[in-house]
Amino acid sequence: MAEKVKKPANPALIAAVKAVAVLVCICLVCVALLALCNDLLYISDDEKLARAMSAIYADYGTGDKEFNDSYTLTNGKNSFGEVTDVKKAQDGAYVLTSKGGGGYKGTVTIYIVIKQEGSGAQMDAVVKAWTVKEHDGETFLGNIGDAQRKSWYVDQSITLYNSDAFALNNNKVTGTTLSSTAINNAVKAACDYCVNVLELVSTPESDAIKATSALSGLDGYTFSVAASDGLDDYKVGDTALSFVLQGVKDGADELEAFVYGSGDDVQIVVCKSWLTHQERARQDPVAKTANVSDEVVAKVKGLSYFEHRVRQSLADFEFVGTEETITQPAGINGTINKVYNGTNGTVIEATGTGGYSNGTVTVDVVIGDDAIKAWWIVGNEGQTFINRFFDDWANVSKWYVGSSINDPIALGDNKVTGASMSSTAINNAVNAACSYAKAAKAA
Repeated sequence: MAEKVKKPANPALIAAVKAVAVLVCICLVCVALLALCNDLLYISDDEKLARAMSAIYADYGTGDKEFNDSYTLTNGKNSFGEVTDVKKAQDGAYVLTSKGGGGYKGTVTIYIVIKQEGSGAQMDAVVKAWTVKEHDGETFLGNIGDAQRKSWYVDQSITLYNSDAFALNNNKVTGTTLSSTAINNAVKAACDYCVNVLELVSTPESDAIKATSALSGLDGYTFSVAASDGLDDYKVGDTALSFVLQGVKDGADELEAFVYGSGDDVQIVVCKSWLTHQERARQDPVAKTANVSDEVVAKVKGLSYFEHRVRQSLADFEFVGTEETITQPAGINGTINKVYNGTNGTVIEATGTGGYSNGTVTVDVVIGDDAIKAWWIVGNEGQTFINRFFDDWANVSKWYVGSSINDPIALGDNKVTGASMSSTAINNAVNAACSYAKAAKAA
């Protein structure tokens, strides 16, 4: 029998096996080292907070242990953002972790220190310090440094968070507007929380929000002030309307609350938002205080917040009815949603297409004497830069005003830099409204 010849080993295969084995060993060692480093270098949220406070607010000390161990955060979300954590410093100041949206790619989360000052009728609460904790894709956030952290919002009363003192235009870095916007929203979210949840101060606005939120059947709704001026048209006899509040809740209809009077004499009527005038007249309030008069209910059912917005622009505008059937004009880039008729013209709600990522923008356009008298943004779908229009609303609101309905209105200068597609959707919506008004006149 012939002797079997032993095949020589394959050098290439042996080398490959050795290489794989070495790589596996390297991976295992790296994983072990990473796990060890993670344990050694891990920084807890408490340690992050302590380090941040040592840099911006030394009076935090080691914190108020009793409060920090027992406080349960509630109602952290509001119309500006979300408060995700509340701590208390040794000197009594509150340290909030607050997240604001509207940034370049996402959100900015900050630590903000708010402290009560004074006593009795002079009690106030002010922003003492703030700093960025983390962010989501804000590539130019480095443009906001110590100079801004020491000047923006610091020493301002939190009761002013809806005023010019906290306005974005006074607290932003050119070229970093979106990150400034996210910080602005985070600051306002914290102030709103301190006013309405922690109740560090008492304001007419916070009192109205608390009184409304306490009404039966409104569990889960978050209310915020939706209007603060031009409310004289809502007066019932000698009783003035103090506030119109907007209420939101995930998965539920938006609400609007009409708050008359104040203190023990407050009368509140809560209705669904975005009803036509005829729908409002047919529906009973969602909620109301026990002492509300029939006259106040009748006034609220007869007028809507929509009408208030019209009258802010046109004091002499009077409504005479709502069009129930809408015929869509041919050739428009969008749709006509609602039409409100008035003695001095028409208000047309139109949605324009062509926005960012195939999204839309919805506007109300006031038309009278064959020309645009006023317009405003009602809503949008997927327009991530829509805040840019509101940041410069004093100028943006003048777009189209005075333009004739008889000729197409070019985009031209009616656009915001960096938000051209949203500007296009607005332009399409305005032109759709003009087309409807022109067709209605010819009918």
